[in-house]
Amino acid sequence: MVLKMSEEMELVPLILGMTARDIWPLINFALPAWLLLAFVPRWKWTQTLTLIPPIVHATIYLFGIATLIMTSDEQADFFTLEGVVAAFKDPNVVFIGWVHYLVFDLLVGRAISSDAVSRGCSSLLYGVCVVPCLFLTLMAGPVGFLFYLIFRAIGLPGPKEKAE
Repeated sequence: MVLKMSEEMELVPLILGMTARDIWPLINFALPAWLLLAFVPRWKWTQTLTLIPPIVHATIYLFGIATLIMTSDEQADFFTLEGVVAAFKDPNVVFIGWVHYLVFDLLVGRAISSDAVSRGCSSLLYGVCVVPCLFLTLMAGPVGFLFYLIFRAIGLPGPKEKAE
């Protein structure tokens, strides 16, 4: 299904004169971070490198949401379903919402990975149980988080204490 934006739904410049369509290729670079979490969770640089996309995305979000707030004639109503539906009819708001999802899904994925490693999850259990939770977090955010919490409760010990 291909949706076409109507003429009245114009993309506004969000950052440095660039519209959501111009910025779109820049936001889709989070996949390498997910691959690091899935395949090399114990590598010394994984937790650091997987912070780069959320920082970049959060910056895009900050400028984008600030621009929308400053240029909008209407105030968004996020307290009613009708208000949220109305807001998300604007492609600029959809773009900012998507960036919001990208930031938080990856941060939740980082937390899942870090928690599993800190609890001493074996490589086999990580691959069989944690990686599917990461995939679900990427694709369906809260479902992956919930599945990880269930797996953690049944299959992982408490966090290892660090020696002083």
